[in-house]
Amino acid sequence: MNRSWVLPILFAAAACASLPSAAPPARPRPVPDRLGADTDDRARLQREEWFLARRQEADGTVPLDAFGRAVTNWRAWASGHHAKADTKAGSSPFDGRSWQEIGPRNIAGRVLSVAFDPTHPDVLWAGSAGGGLYRSSDFGQSWQQMGGDHLPSLWIGALAVDPKNSQIVYMGTGDPNTNLHSFGGFGGLLKTTDGGLTFQKLPLAEAAFFRTLVSAADSQLVLTAGKTGLYRSADAGDHFTKVVTGEITDFAQDPKNPARLVAVRATTYLSHADSGLLESLDAGLTWHPLGTGLPDAANWGRGAIAFPPAPSTVMYLALALTAGPLRSTLFRSTDNGRTWVPWATDRQNGYAGMTSYGAHLYAPLDESLLVQANGFSILISRNGGLNWAQSLGDWHVDTHGVAFAGDRMALATDGGVAVSADGGATFERRDQGFPTVQFYSCAIGLANPTSLFGGTQDNWMNVYRGASGGAWELSYPPNVGDVGAVSINPANPQEVVAVTAYAFDVGYSIDEGRTWTATRNHGFPGDEFSTWAPRLARSPLHSNQIAIGAHRLETSADGGQTWRPIVIRPIVPELAIVDAAYSPADDREIWTLWSDGKV
Repeated sequence: MNRSWVLPILFAAAACASLPSAAPPARPRPVPDRLGADTDDRARLQREEWFLARRQEADGTVPLDAFGRAVTNWRAWASGHHAKADTKAGSSPFDGRSWQEIGPRNIAGRVLSVAFDPTHPDVLWAGSAGGGLYRSSDFGQSWQQMGGDHLPSLWIGALAVDPKNSQIVYMGTGDPNTNLHSFGGFGGLLKTTDGGLTFQKLPLAEAAFFRTLVSAADSQLVLTAGKTGLYRSADAGDHFTKVVTGEITDFAQDPKNPARLVAVRATTYLSHADSGLLESLDAGLTWHPLGTGLPDAANWGRGAIAFPPAPSTVMYLALALTAGPLRSTLFRSTDNGRTWVPWATDRQNGYAGMTSYGAHLYAPLDESLLVQANGFSILISRNGGLNWAQSLGDWHVDTHGVAFAGDRMALATDGGVAVSADGGATFERRDQGFPTVQFYSCAIGLANPTSLFGGTQDNWMNVYRGASGGAWELSYPPNVGDVGAVSINPANPQEVVAVTAYAFDVGYSIDEGRTWTATRNHGFPGDEFSTWAPRLARSPLHSNQIAIGAHRLETSADGGQTWRPIVIRPIVPELAIVDAAYSPADDREIWTLWSDGKV
């Protein structure tokens, strides 16, 4: 989902927070048009220019000649400004303070990718969404963070271990899945040559990566697929050339012929007319279209490709479709990809299809065993894709990656890593000591100040009640697993309100989150609520007054037990309330901040 509105909102909010009340600002002077800029772009640039102008007036730190290119120069200015500020004694109220991580370490969050050491199957690598890079030397029983917080990005995906030298690992930063809690890494492609002790940033300007591959035949040949193209290096990452343009959601090397590669040009969000399969016969230098019998390219969603081991000529393609009768389909080719036929269709014979946040498809042993991480689940077929089943055991839903080492498997999920030692028949979670939970919000306990409450991505609410060893517990507000805002009533500290994703439900608790009642369980129409992790506003004057924003505002006068809708602006998908606040002077006055930057 598009988040292009986030930066302007943050700029506007920062400006409002840092300036004293004053008369409304003068209308900003026009910004020169940039090539391809439309009306929305110009409006965004004007807002950014106004913000930078206020900073210029306040302390003279923003160069006036930067205004014509506000976004680019804002980032450069901010980087330099904060770097200088960090060197000043007393520049921050937190200077000299020590910080202690308090977890949770017994609950793990979203992991984007996993990889085995090709020579030591007890060694696992895991790249998390926002929590950094981890390594286990005992098949996931314990984990060590590699690089700490000093990596250029803590969003680590698209892991690839050199099959000829396991000390060399490539890591694509950023999360390529198009959803509201995916972020670009802006760290490019990283490489370690000493098993994770040190890292280098390779010369590749991509913000998110789908897959990275080191050729089984030549360790100098490295390919990586990003949001804007497929890149090739013939010198182990020292230099890269873009060899295919467009969103490459997957690619694979033919095990019969290392010079042959097949790529899926598809999409995680909007359909493209140039989607399709591409083939290279010269180790990725040149590419041409491949295959007949596949759906219209304009209907392609995300796709993943799989080769069984040599000498098989069978290939498989998992494809999400945006239109037509074969919604999410597994296709099969018996002639190396020249012709294709539908093989398993969404919701038939146990096949659960492919999602926009899915990952890869594998045929690790032969033509009969297929394993697909489809985003929601891990799907396994043991008869060549005719029948499918989800694996048993303990693993968290939403599976973004899978890796193999003989009969061993490892899953990257929204709840850390799960492993299997029996070919995927059963799985066991290995997420202890893996502090990667993504918090949307937090609240400090008022009944007990050692308590902490946090709404999380797909891990419900995490609660710390001062337990020895820093153990956290899961608390389950009603409905879906994502919990956004959490608010505690200061007049009655046992009373907690929590909002689940899209405000499908609001949970109301009178025992500090131990039990819950759904008070807004009617939800919103499916296309009406576009704020994934909505925020709560509580009046500082009358603590039972609460508001929650979406395409409309909803207010409660009884602490969140009943709700009243208020329509402020026309209800359209593009407009949503992203924050709301009661006036501390008169709580009949409510302020709302909107996704288009208006208040």
